[in-house]
Amino acid sequence: MSKIAKLIKPSGAKHTLRILHDLYEARDDLGFFILHRDQIVALAARLPDHQRIQTPYIPPRIWTFVMQRSLLFIDEFLAVAEEYSTTFTQLVDEKLQETGTPAQPTRALTALASKWLLNTHSFTDVMSSIATLVNLSASIQIISYSLMRIEEASSLPLNCLVIERDALGDTIYLLRGKTTKTVKDYSARWIVSSDCERAVRAAKIVAKLRLDSRRKRLGEESIIPDDAPLFPRSYEPWQGRKSAPESHYWDLNVTKDPQELPRELARHPKLIPSSSLEITETDMVVSRHLNPMALATKIEAGLTWRLGWHQLRRTGAVNMLSSGIVSDLSLQYQLKHTGLTMSRYYGRGHLLLGARMNDGARGEYVRNMYQILAHEFSNLRSDQFVSPYGERHKDRLINIVSATDHKTLVAAGKSGKIQYRQHLLGGCATPKPCSFGGFENVVACSLPKPCEYLLYDRTRVDKFRHLLDDTLRRLASAAPDSPLHVALTGQVKALKSAINYCDSSNEN
Repeated sequence: MSKIAKLIKPSGAKHTLRILHDLYEARDDLGFFILHRDQIVALAARLPDHQRIQTPYIPPRIWTFVMQRSLLFIDEFLAVAEEYSTTFTQLVDEKLQETGTPAQPTRALTALASKWLLNTHSFTDVMSSIATLVNLSASIQIISYSLMRIEEASSLPLNCLVIERDALGDTIYLLRGKTTKTVKDYSARWIVSSDCERAVRAAKIVAKLRLDSRRKRLGEESIIPDDAPLFPRSYEPWQGRKSAPESHYWDLNVTKDPQELPRELARHPKLIPSSSLEITETDMVVSRHLNPMALATKIEAGLTWRLGWHQLRRTGAVNMLSSGIVSDLSLQYQLKHTGLTMSRYYGRGHLLLGARMNDGARGEYVRNMYQILAHEFSNLRSDQFVSPYGERHKDRLINIVSATDHKTLVAAGKSGKIQYRQHLLGGCATPKPCSFGGFENVVACSLPKPCEYLLYDRTRVDKFRHLLDDTLRRLASAAPDSPLHVALTGQVKALKSAINYCDSSNEN
């Protein structure tokens, strides 16, 4: 029994015991069991307790380098994508004996391969390696900015990218796919950075080439469906199997299992050189503080940081919360968690990040933070901003310090005498923490009566109207008396109030 216990990972102990128990309970129907009740009890006594260790937060220096290098490769690939596509297609046709046109590496492709690939002896291997490296780099970008699990990213469809414009005219980039671990949703949405558009565009080029190769090898005439995988198997005729078409290898609904990130990076050592992953003293201090449960021997200066897919997810969550812009609820939506507790668990490190920032970096961050605060606060004196309670009330809010020079305002910001942050309606000058935000919803700022610290930005009236029109359209399709209908009704009232007041102040 001791030998069996040693084969079971602590994280899988409960799952293993449950399966053994279920098998024993169903022994009469199944005709067999593995361990009887006393043996299961004996095994449970020998299994170590599982101490949950949070996924490590990647040190900022390493995370930045990984993001920059993966995006750099994507950009360099996109610059030669047309040549790559033409050459890839010629090479496939040549291998399938559909054409006599020999495929030759171009100067641009040779330069790309020499810079990013370790082995460039075989032309066909080079073409496949470039495709695989595109998928690896795109996955890094997608997971880091969307906070997807690797399984979710691996199952994205070709048409996953959605580009919309919100009511304020800003471009919104979304990825759609399926999530099933905690929230079952087969058309889930993730908000992403514009950098993900380039990552998806590069991955689509490779996917269509590989899917077209699959089509030719199977003799199919049909076009590639939009819901085909963004990261399909390697269907090049010089790679893969010669299996019959009915094999799961050819089935687009059967996704390949994602490989561990360290293994992928080891196959392409030029993408993220191991020397760049060497832990510095600063990396060690930050990492140990944000990863208090990690073994200190694994986070030491001079060691190589071992990257993982889930690390990208947690690091992104911490960075988002540290920005002060993303709320817990937004992070919960992004992570596709069923409750806020899980999201806060992922983001727990953001408090530690602020507490133990490198002194030089912390000083620079704090200095710039107060300078920006002083600059924004000084702008409140202009006619651009109006209070729903009139000019005298506005004066009482912003004339807390009599001097108007920038240096004095910076000092006032450091002492906590002035506070300001932007939101949808304009700005908020509350000196106290606000749990309502104003970034995602303005109802709490305006109803049942406007907040005393609210300042409307008159230059945004046109955007208020666009947002109002959009909200009214959504309200018309919302079920009466539903929570959504109630929320949208409040949003409409708040926006109308803001528009009416700004219009009346402009007339005066």
